[in-house]
Amino acid sequence: WEYYPVANTLGAARAALLAGRLGWLDPFDGFHAVNLVFASLLLALSLVSCTSYRAFERGKELEKNQKWDEAVIEYTRALEVDPENTHYKLGLQRARLESSREHFEKGKQLRAAAIEANGSPDALRLHEMAAIELEATVRLDPTNQFAAVELGKTLKAVQELRSAASPESLAERKKRA
Repeated sequence: WEYYPVANTLGAARAALLAGRLGWLDPFDGFHAVNLVFASLLLALSLVSCTSYRAFERGKELEKNQKWDEAVIEYTRALEVDPENTHYKLGLQRARLESSREHFEKGKQLRAAAIEANGSPDALRLHEMAAIELEATVRLDPTNQFAAVELGKTLKAVQELRSAASPESLAERKKRA
Protein backbone atom coordinates (compact mmCIF):
# COMPACT_ATOMS: atom_id res chain seq x y z
CA TRP A 1 0.00 0.00 0.00
CA GLU A 2 1.57 3.29 -1.07
CA TYR A 3 0.49 5.35 1.94
CA TYR A 4 1.64 2.83 4.50
CA PRO A 5 4.85 4.77 5.34
CA VAL A 6 2.81 7.90 5.94
CA ALA A 7 0.46 6.02 8.24
CA ASN A 8 3.40 4.53 10.12
CA THR A 9 5.04 7.94 10.49
CA LEU A 10 1.83 9.56 11.71
CA GLY A 11 1.16 6.66 14.04
CA ALA A 12 4.67 6.87 15.45
CA ALA A 13 4.36 10.63 15.93
CA ARG A 14 1.06 10.25 17.79
CA ALA A 15 2.50 7.44 19.88
CA ALA A 16 5.50 9.57 20.76
CA LEU A 17 3.22 12.43 21.71
CA LEU A 18 1.11 10.18 23.93
CA ALA A 19 4.12 8.54 25.49
CA GLY A 20 6.55 11.41 25.82
CA ARG A 21 4.41 14.41 26.54
CA LEU A 22 1.44 12.89 28.30
CA GLY A 23 3.04 9.79 29.80
CA TRP A 24 0.08 7.58 28.91
CA LEU A 25 1.67 4.76 26.99
CA ASP A 26 5.13 3.57 26.17
CA PRO A 27 6.02 4.32 22.51
CA PHE A 28 5.47 0.75 21.28
CA ASP A 29 1.99 0.42 22.84
CA GLY A 30 1.05 3.94 21.76
CA PHE A 31 1.93 3.16 18.16
CA HIS A 32 -0.28 0.08 18.17
CA ALA A 33 -3.09 1.86 20.00
CA VAL A 34 -3.17 4.67 17.43
CA ASN A 35 -3.16 2.17 14.56
CA LEU A 36 -5.95 0.24 16.25
CA VAL A 37 -8.06 3.38 16.62
CA PHE A 38 -7.37 4.33 13.00
CA ALA A 39 -8.32 0.85 11.79
CA SER A 40 -11.48 0.90 13.93
CA LEU A 41 -12.55 4.20 12.39
CA LEU A 42 -11.98 2.86 8.88
CA LEU A 43 -13.98 -0.26 9.70
CA ALA A 44 -16.86 1.79 11.12
CA LEU A 45 -16.88 4.03 8.05
CA SER A 46 -16.94 1.07 5.68
CA LEU A 47 -19.79 -0.56 7.65
CA VAL A 48 -21.83 2.63 7.49
CA SER A 49 -21.36 2.96 3.75
CA CYS A 50 -22.09 -0.75 3.33
CA THR A 51 -25.35 -0.34 5.25
CA SER A 52 -26.55 2.50 3.05
CA TYR A 53 -25.52 0.70 -0.13
CA ARG A 54 -27.38 -2.46 0.91
CA ALA A 55 -30.52 -0.44 1.65
CA PHE A 56 -30.17 1.26 -1.74
CA GLU A 57 -29.79 -2.08 -3.51
CA ARG A 58 -32.83 -3.49 -1.69
CA GLY A 59 -34.75 -0.38 -2.77
CA LYS A 60 -33.77 -0.93 -6.40
CA GLU A 61 -34.84 -4.57 -6.22
CA LEU A 62 -38.18 -3.65 -4.67
CA GLU A 63 -38.60 -1.02 -7.35
CA LYS A 64 -38.10 -3.66 -10.05
CA ASN A 65 -40.86 -5.71 -8.40
CA GLN A 66 -43.06 -2.58 -8.20
CA LYS A 67 -43.27 -2.72 -4.41
CA TRP A 68 -43.19 1.04 -4.14
CA ASP A 69 -44.04 1.51 -0.45
CA GLU A 70 -41.27 -0.86 0.61
CA ALA A 71 -38.85 0.80 -1.83
CA VAL A 72 -39.61 4.16 -0.20
CA ILE A 73 -38.67 2.69 3.18
CA GLU A 74 -35.36 1.27 1.90
CA TYR A 75 -34.37 4.44 0.05
CA THR A 76 -35.18 6.44 3.18
CA ARG A 77 -32.90 4.16 5.22
CA ALA A 78 -30.12 4.66 2.70
CA LEU A 79 -30.56 8.44 2.87
CA GLU A 80 -30.49 8.42 6.68
CA VAL A 81 -26.96 7.04 6.50
CA ASP A 82 -25.78 9.08 3.50
CA PRO A 83 -28.06 12.12 3.11
CA GLU A 84 -26.02 13.77 0.35
CA ASN A 85 -26.05 10.84 -2.09
CA THR A 86 -27.89 11.95 -5.24
CA HIS A 87 -28.55 8.39 -6.41
CA TYR A 88 -30.36 7.67 -3.16
CA LYS A 89 -32.33 10.93 -3.43
CA LEU A 90 -33.41 10.19 -6.99
CA GLY A 91 -34.42 6.64 -6.08
CA LEU A 92 -36.49 7.89 -3.17
CA GLN A 93 -38.16 10.55 -5.30
CA ARG A 94 -39.01 8.04 -8.02
CA ALA A 95 -40.39 5.51 -5.51
CA ARG A 96 -42.43 8.19 -3.71
CA LEU A 97 -44.04 9.34 -6.95
CA GLU A 98 -44.91 5.82 -8.05
CA SER A 99 -46.22 4.90 -4.62
CA SER A 100 -48.25 8.10 -4.60
CA ARG A 101 -49.69 7.24 -8.00
CA GLU A 102 -50.75 3.77 -6.81
CA HIS A 103 -52.36 5.12 -3.63
CA PHE A 104 -54.17 7.77 -5.65
CA GLU A 105 -55.62 5.19 -8.03
CA LYS A 106 -56.82 3.06 -5.09
CA GLY A 107 -58.27 6.13 -3.40
CA LYS A 108 -60.19 7.16 -6.52
CA GLN A 109 -61.58 3.63 -6.94
CA LEU A 110 -62.66 3.44 -3.31
CA ARG A 111 -64.23 6.89 -3.45
CA ALA A 112 -66.16 5.95 -6.59
CA ALA A 113 -67.35 2.75 -4.89
CA ALA A 114 -68.37 4.77 -1.82
CA ILE A 115 -70.39 7.17 -3.96
CA GLU A 116 -72.11 4.22 -5.67
CA ALA A 117 -72.85 2.69 -2.25
CA ASN A 118 -74.55 5.89 -1.10
CA GLY A 119 -77.09 5.02 1.55
CA SER A 120 -75.75 1.54 2.24
CA PRO A 121 -73.92 0.60 5.44
CA ASP A 122 -70.67 0.19 3.46
CA ALA A 123 -70.58 3.81 2.29
CA LEU A 124 -68.91 5.13 5.44
CA ARG A 125 -66.32 2.36 5.49
CA LEU A 126 -65.49 2.88 1.80
CA HIS A 127 -65.15 6.64 2.30
CA GLU A 128 -62.82 6.06 5.26
CA MET A 129 -60.67 3.65 3.24
CA ALA A 130 -60.55 6.15 0.36
CA ALA A 131 -59.50 8.86 2.81
CA ILE A 132 -56.62 6.70 4.05
CA GLU A 133 -55.37 6.08 0.50
CA LEU A 134 -55.73 9.74 -0.50
CA GLU A 135 -53.95 10.87 2.66
CA ALA A 136 -51.05 8.55 1.82
CA THR A 137 -51.02 10.08 -1.67
CA VAL A 138 -50.75 13.60 -0.32
CA ARG A 139 -48.04 12.64 2.18
CA LEU A 140 -45.96 10.95 -0.51
CA ASP A 141 -46.49 13.73 -3.07
CA PRO A 142 -47.51 17.03 -1.45
CA THR A 143 -47.57 18.70 -4.90
CA ASN A 144 -50.54 16.59 -6.03
CA GLN A 145 -53.29 19.19 -5.68
CA PHE A 146 -55.94 17.00 -7.26
CA ALA A 147 -55.37 14.37 -4.58
CA ALA A 148 -55.58 17.06 -1.88
CA VAL A 149 -58.93 18.24 -3.26
CA GLU A 150 -60.25 14.67 -3.46
CA LEU A 151 -59.06 14.07 0.11
CA GLY A 152 -60.96 17.14 1.28
CA LYS A 153 -64.14 15.97 -0.43
CA THR A 154 -63.75 12.50 1.03
CA LEU A 155 -63.14 13.76 4.56
CA LYS A 156 -66.20 15.97 4.28
CA ALA A 157 -68.27 12.96 3.17
CA VAL A 158 -66.92 10.91 6.09
CA GLN A 159 -67.83 13.67 8.52
CA GLU A 160 -71.35 13.96 7.06
CA LEU A 161 -71.91 10.22 7.15
CA ARG A 162 -70.71 9.99 10.74
CA SER A 163 -72.95 12.81 11.88
CA ALA A 164 -75.90 11.26 10.04
CA ALA A 165 -75.18 7.88 11.65
CA SER A 166 -74.88 9.31 15.13
CA PRO A 167 -77.82 8.68 17.45
CA GLU A 168 -78.47 12.36 17.62
CA SER A 169 -78.78 13.49 14.02
CA LEU A 170 -78.81 17.07 12.86
CA ALA A 171 -82.61 17.16 12.63
CA GLU A 172 -82.97 16.05 16.24
CA ARG A 173 -80.48 18.69 17.38
CA LYS A 174 -82.45 21.38 15.52
CA LYS A 175 -85.69 20.28 17.20
CA ARG A 176 -84.18 20.65 20.65
CA ALA A 177 -82.67 24.03 19.88
